[in-house]
Amino acid sequence: IKKSRQIMITWLMCCLHLWEIIFRKGVRTFQQSKKKADACELVARQRHVYDGLPKWMRNRIRAKFTDDKIRIHQNMSMIWAIPQGPDIIRSYTLTRLWIDEPAFLRKMAQTWKAARRALNKGAKATLTSSVAPGWYRLAYEDKLSPGVPPEPKEKGRACFGVFAHRNIRNRFFCVEIHYTADPSKRSAEWKAEAMAGSSRADWDQEMEMKWDALGGTPARPQFELFEDLVTCTPFEIPLTRTVFESGDYGTAN
Repeated sequence: IKKSRQIMITWLMCCLHLWEIIFRKGVRTFQQSKKKADACELVARQRHVYDGLPKWMRNRIRAKFTDDKIRIHQNMSMIWAIPQGPDIIRSYTLTRLWIDEPAFLRKMAQTWKAARRALNKGAKATLTSSVAPGWYRLAYEDKLSPGVPPEPKEKGRACFGVFAHRNIRNRFFCVEIHYTADPSKRSAEWKAEAMAGSSRADWDQEMEMKWDALGGTPARPQFELFEDLVTCTPFEIPLTRTVFESGDYGTAN
């Protein structure tokens, strides 16, 4: 799922995975995020949802919560919050894998390779993210294999602001959810208010889902705040010295 920011997809995924361990047996779900603390925050959201269930339902389920796990013993099902990387995925079996914001995680190629063993045996994975260049973009656009990807199947608009297609080669079912899928976010007034204080490039990346929106912008704009601390006073370079100059053209241009 390629998505705009702040459209409640993370909450939806929390609810769906909590539902599954409550109502299905033998489910082991890994929820992966950038840091362990971020992954545990997903469990905290699920605890919030669980606490809102009717008391009779909670008494019947009797879920056990820790910072990084949810266990339902009578179902032999669990959710485990894990940080980025392939190590835990490689060491355990799983039936569900949810990766939150994979466009911003390191070692995604290795992580996906580690998950393939379980996925080939019937496990399922869901990747939900706003956009950034890298492995996630290649997976979404069916470019993990060399060559020009064939036109996807089932391409079209599912409803207002939601588009879907199935990749031919890597078999990903790809969904794009634009913020205008929410009727309350379709007005020019809402957009003007939401854009306040945000650069155009940031808006295009986070809300319009443009992969290359930040191309050409400084990778570390905060450097300007400390420039006087990490640079020296300009000085003349004698003409007798050999001068080398280098440039970084980046991947976009």
